[in-house]
Amino acid sequence: RSDRELYGQHREDHMNTLSMYGHGLTSPLQREGRDFKSASGPDLVRNCLQNLLGTVAAPPNGESGGEVPWDHTFGSRLSLLRHSQLGTTTDALARFYVESAIRAKEPRVLISEVRVIDDPSATTRYIRVQYKLISSNNPSNQVVLSQDPIAVEL
Repeated sequence: RSDRELYGQHREDHMNTLSMYGHGLTSPLQREGRDFKSASGPDLVRNCLQNLLGTVAAPPNGESGGEVPWDHTFGSRLSLLRHSQLGTTTDALARFYVESAIRAKEPRVLISEVRVIDDPSATTRYIRVQYKLISSNNPSNQVVLSQDPIAVEL
């Protein structure tokens, strides 16, 4: 019997949605039972966004740098704003750095809004990103959807 016969159309639709957004390890790495914690679907995308924005990208002047040695462009440039005077210019740069990083490296989301929120009790700003998940597969999201099992001859 097929999965559709056993579990119904709802399960098949749910599995296609999860596979469209991928399945993988979460960051930071955490143990879950005998393996590392993993996530699928929207939870994985949220974790990837947090990882992307928390990773330091190379500065825009072409110098080498960045935390990911094999892709200096991965991450955001938010670290360039550390120790900057807080104000409208810094807020605009923070929004720009967040939007640029997401548009360049996370094709599974469409940005709805990026807001910089002031915390009056501290010299801290928070960035709230609202986004929508894409509704159909995109070749650039590097998630392979397969209808048939893959067979490999040895």
